[in-house]
Amino acid sequence: MGGPAQIRLVHTPPETHTAKNLLETIRHRLLEIEAKLSRYQPDSLLSQINRRAGSCIHTALDTETRQLLETCRTLWGESDGVFDPTAGVLRQIWDFQSNSIGDPARLPEVLELVGFEEVSLNHEGVLLKKNGMELDLGGIGKEYAADVAASLIRQAGFTRGLVDLAGDIVALGENHLGKPWDIGIRDPETPTQSLVTLRLENAAIATSGGYYRTLRHGPNQVSHLLNPRTGLPVKGPSSVSVVAPHCLIAGAVSTVACLQPIDTAREWLERSGLDWLMIAPSGDVAGPLLERSRIPL
Repeated sequence: MGGPAQIRLVHTPPETHTAKNLLETIRHRLLEIEAKLSRYQPDSLLSQINRRAGSCIHTALDTETRQLLETCRTLWGESDGVFDPTAGVLRQIWDFQSNSIGDPARLPEVLELVGFEEVSLNHEGVLLKKNGMELDLGGIGKEYAADVAASLIRQAGFTRGLVDLAGDIVALGENHLGKPWDIGIRDPETPTQSLVTLRLENAAIATSGGYYRTLRHGPNQVSHLLNPRTGLPVKGPSSVSVVAPHCLIAGAVSTVACLQPIDTAREWLERSGLDWLMIAPSGDVAGPLLERSRIPL
């Protein structure tokens, strides 16, 4: 799931065996999602879709994957193309894993492969129209998986727990002390420390930020968040956290905000109607969540 993951269940001693079985069920379900939607696994459904790019052959979809791609199409439209699952090919220029930059002269060529309008999604399945195109569901896959885990917990009759998939979090009920869960928001300047702490109960939170992965470009460190229209790193918020009923929604809204300049990001967040917290590169913190947070002195 792209980072450390943990799931906590609050239960009584007689429920211990049931809780352990549930956690194992959740683990298998999350591995199933990863095996299907990961672009890193050559046998995944997503890898099969990408290999068929430009072939005129649609790939049949199960209901779960179809719904996720329909969600991507909706987010792409609502964000004016800022959210674009085909933008992953830009790593051919900006390789944040190896901390290297490819030939900038190739950027126009690579940008030709970016654009969700070139994705055919119909009753036959999905097809990427241009050879070399790719889908990357990293923008919503982990958040969706967190929602799935939380749903399995509720279906099993547990009402208190915490799902944390590399920072995409769903808080169910209260913690073992009978209080809301404390959720720390990292300080972009010192990621090992929390800048603010939120108290969360029966809600999801996702945080997006350009400080997670960077590479040096000339005298500057640039963000891994790339504008799908220009192919260039975005100069936007350092971090955006959003609270929503579902983690997928929180993650999508926070990701789109981080892909825009500060002023535009703020407008997007205000239109969402959700609670949010934005940390600017200057260190300024703003948003409705400030009223629900504790800032360490």
